[in-house]
Amino acid sequence: MVTRRVSYLFLIPFVIALSGCSYYCHFEARGEIREAITGQAVPNAQVKLLDGDGRMLAKPVSTNERGEFQFNFETIPSPQDEITGWKLILSAEGFESTIVAVGSVKEPQRNDVTAYLVFQVAMRKVP
Repeated sequence: MVTRRVSYLFLIPFVIALSGCSYYCHFEARGEIREAITGQAVPNAQVKLLDGDGRMLAKPVSTNERGEFQFNFETIPSPQDEITGWKLILSAEGFESTIVAVGSVKEPQRNDVTAYLVFQVAMRKVP
């Protein structure tokens, strides 16, 4: 009888771990970057998205000739319904680096749902 209890105790944490990671949260980030004064597109700007611990959530991308970017990524669900602390980091030759604090992000609650992050950012030229 004691042996069965011990084996169930080892099985419970494994089942709990599997049930918490039964899906991934799907995200799509897109946006455009413009020059702050003229409003012209900023091509070839590097775009990075970091989580609250400073880890990259996706591979960095560059803006196209119209200053647009887009990328998809997935995260493992967190214990909270909303995620905070994400940062969009932008850099481009001839421009000041820009950090955009992302507000609270609501995680998708199902595997077939995608959350969209849409950005419009203005960068200043280096004086």
